[in-house]
Amino acid sequence: MTSMKPMFVLSFVVLGLLSGCATNPGGGSSWFEQPAVGAEAYYRESLRVLDDVRRDLPAIQRSAEKAAAIYCSTWEDYGIASEGSAVFYGELVGRSGGVMAIGAWWPRERGFRGVLLYCLRGPELFAADLEDIAFFRGLGCKVFLFGPADLLERAALCGVEVEGALAIPTNDVAGVSMYDFASVAIGWTWTCEFVAACTRLGQMPVMFQSIMVPTGMDRIHRNQLDPATSLRMYNKFEPQTVPPIAAGKLGAEWLDIAGQRLATMYKSQTKPIQQAAQAAVDARANGGALYLTGYTHVLGHIPTSKYNPPHFAPLPRMPKPDTTPAEGTPMLGPKDFVLGMGYNDLEWDLAKVDYVRQSGAKVAWSSTTFKPDRVKPRAGELFIAQPWEYGDADVTVPGYDVKIAPTSGLISVEIYGMINAEINAITQKQASDH
Repeated sequence: MTSMKPMFVLSFVVLGLLSGCATNPGGGSSWFEQPAVGAEAYYRESLRVLDDVRRDLPAIQRSAEKAAAIYCSTWEDYGIASEGSAVFYGELVGRSGGVMAIGAWWPRERGFRGVLLYCLRGPELFAADLEDIAFFRGLGCKVFLFGPADLLERAALCGVEVEGALAIPTNDVAGVSMYDFASVAIGWTWTCEFVAACTRLGQMPVMFQSIMVPTGMDRIHRNQLDPATSLRMYNKFEPQTVPPIAAGKLGAEWLDIAGQRLATMYKSQTKPIQQAAQAAVDARANGGALYLTGYTHVLGHIPTSKYNPPHFAPLPRMPKPDTTPAEGTPMLGPKDFVLGMGYNDLEWDLAKVDYVRQSGAKVAWSSTTFKPDRVKPRAGELFIAQPWEYGDADVTVPGYDVKIAPTSGLISVEIYGMINAEINAITQKQASDH
């Protein structure tokens, strides 16, 4: 096991802002030399982060290879899990296109042993993170650490023992941190390289298929394990492997597709994103509150992230039928603004959608549009399309029956980040005008 001594900090992968090689999808590199604010500034920085992740693919490969070597050479009950930042593990766990065996909320309760991907939650929770890491190490876990470079350095000085560490940028763009976006990007790039490394060791991890696909639930049931006899929930490996995949291939493919999806969204959805931000600012100016609701793996954790501006709060609970709300319970009203981040339709929770609509609140919905009969915003409602496709997995593994590694989570974080950045820009301009 590697001890994180101070000199080891020099080998951390610092994914910073040094890249200037990302280019405008519709123009030249001089696009980045022009000043940008709000949503556009956040989008440009997102492309730079993807460039930085690509530049650091060799270090991500080494981390994933080391994890794969441990995972493939240990006993059957030695699993893999993710903990720490809820945005990070919420995106990787139980996820279409993800490793089926990755657990998150249950390992602490079941004596879990395995490869542990731990993403630090921020300075306020650093001491608690170190306690968690020590707890899992005590169970026999091999820890792979992700987090801000300064906190990784502090962990090193504290003598935390890990198998490796990858840094995630926390720089602000228009008052919005890139940490959550970058953690999702690094998480999926790492996952792609982990799968490829396993194939080079003669194993193919079992991967989820979206439950929105008819065969998705059958795949889950086929691979479920009995919790009374196993420390894990699902099978580790497929009975047949696939041809070995070269290092860097899958990670680069995911980054390519992610960049293309973001470019598509930027070209077609920047206007409704800006309109949503303006509606949010107007609602707050009129005494309303801003709320976030939705049905995605990652968005439910965003309002509690230490790395995002506190503009949005989780949607207040709907009152139960025939009951009076308790005193002090916030009720959604016509002055409020709601950002409803759906998945592949607007009907993920019809009762909640009706609650929002009946309140009279201004609303901006967001989802994919490949089910047009289930995406029907009403007059006066804003809509932001998410450009991902049926199956919610994008990377082809030659010889495997399903694609892996989705981009929907990254897109939803991007939309949320662009809206928050635009809110900040509008607010700042209003303040300067006065």
